[in-house]
Amino acid sequence: MSLVEDVKSLRAWEITAALAFFLATIAPGFLLIHHYSPALLRELETAKLVVFAASLTLPLLGINALLLVLMGSFLQIWGHGANRSEVFFWLAVWTIAVFYGALFIAYLCSLPPAQFVAVVAGLDVVVAVAVFFIIRFFKAENPQPGAPGDGPRPAGSARS
Repeated sequence: MSLVEDVKSLRAWEITAALAFFLATIAPGFLLIHHYSPALLRELETAKLVVFAASLTLPLLGINALLLVLMGSFLQIWGHGANRSEVFFWLAVWTIAVFYGALFIAYLCSLPPAQFVAVVAGLDVVVAVAVFFIIRFFKAENPQPGAPGDGPRPAGSARS
């Protein structure tokens, strides 16, 4: 297969996940470098700049992935048709919300790097709590077949 055929065979979720990966890792890293050390953008080679930008943002993506796995295990949502690219997309959206929110605050308030890290940590906690309750709400609205408590019920009995 040629590269053109490979690109044509991509599904919408795969393209969206790749775009979300870029927006969650590389782009906020470039913005961080531009905000705190604009001279690095001119001094570093492109490959080194991309790796450095990703290295600034990937730790938060990893922490959020761990939190999402723990939340999903606690709420028992895994194994019920969870698509990898969809899960990765929502993980990237979570990370995008935290990084761009923190960057917006950093630009408005001219925060030093240490305070920027504190803002990222605080926003991550707030978004993590929101994600937990959103997952919990949707799980309550759309119970998965085979979930605990989904056994046969006598006619006329209500779900508790």
